[in-house]
Formats: sequence, C-alpha cells, structure tokens
Amino acid sequence: MLNISKDEAQLRVDQIKAFERELLHVEDESIISLSQIQQNNLKTYHNTLLKDLTSLYDVDSSKSDKQLSLGMKIASFLAALGLAFSIFFLFYQFWGSLVVNTQIIILVSTPIVLLGATLYLSKLESTSYYAKIASLLSFATFVLNLSMLGQIFNITPSPNAFFVWSIFALLLA
Repeated sequence: MLNISKDEAQLRVDQIKAFERELLHVEDESIISLSQIQQNNLKTYHNTLLKDLTSLYDVDSSKSDKQLSLGMKIASFLAALGLAFSIFFLFYQFWGSLVVNTQIIILVSTPIVLLGATLYLSKLESTSYYAKIASLLSFATFVLNLSMLGQIFNITPSPNAFFVWSIFALLLA
C-alpha cells in the first residue's frame, strides 16, 4: 500500500465506497447475506484502510470532502490569479521611479525566488495548494520578466517567447 500514488489511493477509496453501496444493494435485494461476524470484519477492514489512506495520501473519503477539495483548488487558483495581477500592477505602478539596475535585479530575481518558494512549498505540504499559487506567481513574473526586459533593452518582441514561456511552465509542472 505504501508504493501507490495519491491518484491510486483515491481510486482505492472510491472502489471501497462503491463496494459498500453495492453490498447494501444486494443485501436489500436478498441476493447475498453476510453473517454479523463477516460484516464486522469487512467494516473494520474498510474503516482501517480508509483511515490509513486518508492519513497517508490526504485523499477524499466522502462526497463533501471532494467538494471541499474542488473548492480549495478553485480558491487557490483565483488567489494566485489575483496575486499575479497585483504583482503586475505593482511593477507598473512604481516602475518608472526605479533605476535600470534595480529594475533588472527585480525582474531577474523575482521568478527565481518564487521558483524556490514553489519547490520548498511542494516539499512542505501534501495538498500543494500554496505551491500551485507560488508556481503561478513564478510563471507570471517570468512572463513579465521577459516582456519588461525586452522593453528596457528595446528588443523586438519575438514569437519564440512563447516557446521560452512553455519551457518554464513545463519546469514548474
């Protein structure tokens, strides 16, 4: 059980829940009847397995858990998007008052720092909501980095920028 992925653990939890529903159905239809000892053993086994999978892999063991996880994913995406816009507008708000050397240092260091934060957060937490926020911020600042450096040094925009952005996005994934 320790050598499975989180997706496989979630699949196993879903299988157990489906089996429990089907067992109730066939017992109601009088197709099969388990003894009380068998029912207790099966229930104990499933409860122990569900508890272990939930604690080890942070899987969703109920419908409300799945809804909460989906809500958290949506909320973290919206938070990351809002923070990315905030960084973008913050750069543009104070950009003209900074000297060129400071601009370059900020542009180059911000994606690198956020990439490091993404790596740290992905190791630190199992759900990776914060790591996803940091990775989206890192990507947004990297895109801002390339476009602003192009403006600072008067470089003509190139369609190859999409290739570089996609390489960085793959690195973050």
